[in-house]
Amino acid sequence: MQSPRDIAQFLEEYWHKKIGLISAEIFSICSVSFLLISANAELTWWISIPVISFVVWFLWFYTTKPPVVPKNKIGFLVCITCSDEKELKSVTEDFIIPLRQLIRTGTSGNSFHFIEMPQRLANQVIDVDSALEMRVRCKAHFMIYGRVRRKIINKQENHIIELEGAVAHQPVSDEVRENLTAEFSELLPRNVHIPIENDLFAFQFTSEWAETVARYIIGVAAAYSGDINYAENLYQDVLSRLQGKDQNFLIYRKLKERIPHRLAELYEAMASTYFSKWSETRNFDYLTEVDEWLDKIDEVVKDNKTVLFLRAITTFLTTRSVEKAIDMLKRVKESDNQIWQCNMAFLYAYKGDLKKVIQHYRYAEQCDYQQEKLFQIEDFIHWLIEQEPTKYQLYYCLGFINMGIKGDQILAVENFKKFLEMCDESEYVKEKDLAQNWVRELPV
Repeated sequence: MQSPRDIAQFLEEYWHKKIGLISAEIFSICSVSFLLISANAELTWWISIPVISFVVWFLWFYTTKPPVVPKNKIGFLVCITCSDEKELKSVTEDFIIPLRQLIRTGTSGNSFHFIEMPQRLANQVIDVDSALEMRVRCKAHFMIYGRVRRKIINKQENHIIELEGAVAHQPVSDEVRENLTAEFSELLPRNVHIPIENDLFAFQFTSEWAETVARYIIGVAAAYSGDINYAENLYQDVLSRLQGKDQNFLIYRKLKERIPHRLAELYEAMASTYFSKWSETRNFDYLTEVDEWLDKIDEVVKDNKTVLFLRAITTFLTTRSVEKAIDMLKRVKESDNQIWQCNMAFLYAYKGDLKKVIQHYRYAEQCDYQQEKLFQIEDFIHWLIEQEPTKYQLYYCLGFINMGIKGDQILAVENFKKFLEMCDESEYVKEKDLAQNWVRELPV
């Protein structure tokens, strides 16, 4: 017969498995039954057996289920299997613990809940599907999973680290999530060989590597989720960690190259948001915000198309510097874009070069039709005429937009008539002739 100590050791070793539950159930039922028989207990006391059986099952279920990320925290799950206890101890002390400490430092550290998966559960993660299932069970947003094993390479014993990443940060689309996961896995230590004799330093380096990549990926996910300030903090954290790092290391070099572009995405998004607010309200305070966000963009990415467009429009609106605005739009180089052509036509119209206006509108006719943005352009031109009634030549623009692009002949005739009514005899002679011909020819 097994001693109580042997039974306790057995349950401790196998408790998390189904055989542990079955053994605990049998042991508890037998023990209670023995006590009830010895005490000559009444029949009603035997009802305690199913109750105790349920309690054992509940304890087993509660103590063996995976840990769960608390609400309002960003869950970071590490699920790494090791070949033996010695390897596990080395990985825990030199990789996982430093990784946890690094993740929880910096301005964004308090947002994280770090979970190190016990080996009995980590062993269940054998492929992508099982990894995703485990991440869902833990309600984690980010996951690093894989294995660390020992292998003899060139007569030298090495740790082999093989890691993958998984991302599920709401509310991003499936496509974005897949891209994040791919980038996460691309940058993580996927196949690293660490000589046993130098494992402490190498593990610490690998831990810093994984932590830096993790912060970057979390920043990207936060940006897609709309949390701009948090994403910016994470990117800045990564940049500060890259200071003094070996830039010959490919991953650090990639991160240093990518972060200015990621930051530019944030600043563009905020600048675009404030420009939209200006479009809705015509409150010039919002244009100041646009400029402030654009000023934060690194020089290496200032030729981005969105940045140049926003710079062009804010330059025109705040200084009426038409030539500077035209120069910025020319650098965008989107001659096959209808809105680009219409914006160029508007700027030339504002400066009075109506010959150039028609050239750009003719090109715009051949481009893909963008109805919503055309309405915005029309609304903007009407607003500007109210602000500057002397710029009546803009009615010529409205007439051609409605005639040549939108096909609204009634509005086109109205616009051309207003242009003709306000025109001085000596101005825009050729354009007046064209407008008069269009008014006569358009069937209204």
